[in-house]
Amino acid sequence: MRNWRHPTAGILLLICAFRIGSAQDTAGGEPGKGDPKATEPLHVALILDVSLSMDPQWGPNQKAGRNPLGAMQRAALSVLGAFDARDSLAVVSFAGDAKVEFKLTRLESADRIAAGRKLRELRTREATNFEAGLRLGLQELRTAKGRRVALFLSDGTPNRGAHEEVLAEYKKEGIPLYTIGFEGEADWKRLQALAEETNGKFAPADEANLLEILGRFEGQSRGLSEFAASIGTVHRKGETRTVPIKFPDGVNRVRVALTWSGDDEGLELALQTPQGAQVSASTPGVEIDLERAGTLRTIKVQYPEAGTWSAIVTANRVPEAGEMFRISARADLPSPVEWAPFRSSYRPGEVVRLALETAKTPGFTWQVTVRPPGGKELGVDLVDNGVEIDERAGDGLFSAEFSPGKTGIYSVEAVGSPTDGKAPSIHVTGAFVVGSEEEVLR
Repeated sequence: MRNWRHPTAGILLLICAFRIGSAQDTAGGEPGKGDPKATEPLHVALILDVSLSMDPQWGPNQKAGRNPLGAMQRAALSVLGAFDARDSLAVVSFAGDAKVEFKLTRLESADRIAAGRKLRELRTREATNFEAGLRLGLQELRTAKGRRVALFLSDGTPNRGAHEEVLAEYKKEGIPLYTIGFEGEADWKRLQALAEETNGKFAPADEANLLEILGRFEGQSRGLSEFAASIGTVHRKGETRTVPIKFPDGVNRVRVALTWSGDDEGLELALQTPQGAQVSASTPGVEIDLERAGTLRTIKVQYPEAGTWSAIVTANRVPEAGEMFRISARADLPSPVEWAPFRSSYRPGEVVRLALETAKTPGFTWQVTVRPPGGKELGVDLVDNGVEIDERAGDGLFSAEFSPGKTGIYSVEAVGSPTDGKAPSIHVTGAFVVGSEEEVLR
């Protein structure tokens, strides 16, 4: 199966890229050479559709209570908060025409604030012209040398311009397009073709998971894979939840992220080593993300020791009904493996499609364990044989299906076993929700 193509995807999650400094004393591991993709500055053109269908006052949006423009602005602002000062960002808006809202600039403190202001000031305009947005994005990226990426978001179909020529220029310059089909009117087929032509990736998104998709793409452009994710709830101020995370052996960096959808000051994150020591800004080899971007908290660990670490979530300000949160961890895995995004929620009895992106990891067989809320574990086999639910054999995307029977939070774990018995096993965890957030929080 080539790409995950469900019309909506994922629990709220922001997984962004992070900076790795020079080798230093660490929290228990040995320095490695690292992946150059994750250490060099990243130059990003954020190309955003601001056509009228993104406006909350547009008829269908107003009727459904949707605010696509606001969701896009919040997601972009959160991603902005996770950039390093060495990285560069350009913001391009497009509708019938295109406009450079923020020229490609290194994100020092004052420039980060200026970029955020431009994102907040975005307003909708008439028509949709992919070509105009792509051309201005490419124009900005051509001013930079090094690793360049374009993140392209649209909720519609182009009705002006022809983008084939500019697409060839992206391909010629080796700039991948990571494309997002936002909400139900997006031309997913066209957006997926843009991504495939430039060696990028495509994903559909809705308001609930746009943060996840933007962050996922930025992380993937750095060579980082999500190896652990879980979902939990808190119901009162001062309540804590401890989430174990198994850090794999042989990685140079891990980034742990906490996200939620409520008040910006609602939750806080702490991290403990396998020995039970809580890390801080003074802990060798550990960085605390001081940006505190909206509903994102992060802790970055360089050269961590393998073992079970603990993420500790503390509730500061939560709604009366409670707050759902997501903990995730990304690393520069030797063999990139991660779950494709799950939908925002499923209904009891609805088929959940599981897809594991393995980058064609050779010599492994995969077994999935699904853990329902308060129920018995269920084993599921993942296949990459091009039969039934799997679209294409041998493409490294392993697929399975599962039908949940009750409301609640489900966890999934994939274990890759080497066929020769020599390589270490690979463990990847994920989570999804069945039922609405209100039902799960009861």
